Amino acid sequence: AIASAFNLPPEEVEKAYMLTTDYAAVAKAAAEGERALKALGIQVGHPVNPMLAQRAESIEEILERMGGRAAFELKLDGIRIQAHRDGERITLFTRRMEDYTHMFPDLMEPLKKALKSEKVVVDGELVAIDPKSGKPMPFQEVLRRRRKYGIEKMAKELPIQIHLFDILVLDGKTVVDKPYTERRKLLEEVVEPVPGKVMVVERRVTGKREEVEEFLKYALSLGHEGLLAKELNSPYRAGRREFLWLKLKPEVDTVDLVVVGAHYGKGKRAGTFGSYVLAARDEETGEYKTVTRCGSGYTDEDLEELTKMFEGLRVEKPPPEVKIEIECDAYFRPEVVFEVAFEEIQLSPPEKHTGGVGLRFPRFIRVREDRRPEEATTLSEIMEMYRAQQRRKGEK
Repeated sequence: AIASAFNLPPEEVEKAYMLTTDYAAVAKAAAEGERALKALGIQVGHPVNPMLAQRAESIEEILERMGGRAAFELKLDGIRIQAHRDGERITLFTRRMEDYTHMFPDLMEPLKKALKSEKVVVDGELVAIDPKSGKPMPFQEVLRRRRKYGIEKMAKELPIQIHLFDILVLDGKTVVDKPYTERRKLLEEVVEPVPGKVMVVERRVTGKREEVEEFLKYALSLGHEGLLAKELNSPYRAGRREFLWLKLKPEVDTVDLVVVGAHYGKGKRAGTFGSYVLAARDEETGEYKTVTRCGSGYTDEDLEELTKMFEGLRVEKPPPEVKIEIECDAYFRPEVVFEVAFEEIQLSPPEKHTGGVGLRFPRFIRVREDRRPEEATTLSEIMEMYRAQQRRKGEK
């Protein structure tokens, strides 16, 4: 609407909003013209929509997409955190742009010590560390630090670290348009690691498959998820999910899906929702279309906690943006995201799953409390995974 009103390129308006997340500021700049719009940048202390990664099926795909050579970083399983320093003030924002500063008082002084610029914004991952093994703990553990009370006590019981991998603002100037290699150099210059608290993510720059395989094994041995490949000349595209960044994980496939309905359990599951109907987002329409019904992977505690949580999201009939043919015992507002593992993707008649595909043997992994519904796996991503799966079958 802003682009149309002021006859400006939509991509410039979108970029300005992703950097500022402030429609009023974007509209005001747009009224002054394209030069004023392009001059908008990140404000230290105000959250930015983070750049996101696409999924890769293989090392070969990554190297082909990235011109034969790329940067491979450790992919950690924690909370995505944007750290802002404005003088003595440190602010921590999640990928959902929520302020989590008060939850991590034990990071304030280490970040002040580590960040050598007075006005800087860096992007990273916050992970919980097992005090005994020194290895990162599962994502669910770091979520235990999200609380209003007993914060200092929990900080001692569950230590955390932040691993930084990108820089968005340096000395008050937005640097997202600089290539990855230059931003990485700036990051390493501005961050003085504080061992055990603030580090720069480890990486390898290579075009050799064998070196990537070794680094992936190393990442997994440390307890990390896998690797994140980055195109060496790529800018930081705030709020965009790009093929400039590609996730490389072990063979088990997972997707992030939105919960839209549920069925009551039977037997020992009586009294709780025993299975959930999950949907992927259609990017073209903005609708949520079903792709599976998931009834495995839950502990008894999961089932009880999830049932309590979803009672507050219950609606009498599916919302207009939810396209579902399955008759459910309960329907929900599409606000919660599950991570789900599966064995295979199959085509499905729309009268069964409105997304046109279905997941075989889905298994609940966790609630992705760090994901907004609009950040869940899309139908186009699932179809690309299906095509890659079929290509692999053809090779066997």
